[in-house]
Amino acid sequence: MLLRNTLTRFDSLKCPTCAGQLRMSWMLTEPEPISAILESMGLSSAPPVPARARYPALLDDPRHAGCDVA
Repeated sequence: MLLRNTLTRFDSLKCPTCAGQLRMSWMLTEPEPISAILESMGLSSAPPVPARARYPALLDDPRHAGCDVA
């Protein structure tokens, strides 16, 4: 229920500055133009490296922040 309420309140076509309605002019689906655009903006086109899973109890303990638990 909470996830549904969160997703229904998000409007991806609403301007975050003026709250006006945005229009989608085109959608990129091919990897080559997407990579070219990202690299022209100085951003990496490589996918992020997944983080290692951590023991859930350590996530809530501030003493273990930034620790690499094996």
